[in-house]
Amino acid sequence: MNLIEELETKRETVRVGELAALLRVTDKHVYKLVARGQLPSFRLGAAIRIDPRAVADLLRRKYPQAWSIARGSRTA
Repeated sequence: MNLIEELETKRETVRVGELAALLRVTDKHVYKLVARGQLPSFRLGAAIRIDPRAVADLLRRKYPQAWSIARGSRTA
């Protein structure tokens, strides 16, 4: 299962630490992406929550060829 598929299986929002672990980056990096508006998120009080399906859509749009290669559908 690739990263996008894993994100799409999640039914609830994720916390920064959960997403950081999935993306294999630091919490600080995720916070920076959120602050720059580069990662779709919302706040519940002081807590930041992220819709994993929105992240999957973002990754699919931003890096379409990378995900088709990962699935083995590249034609060369």
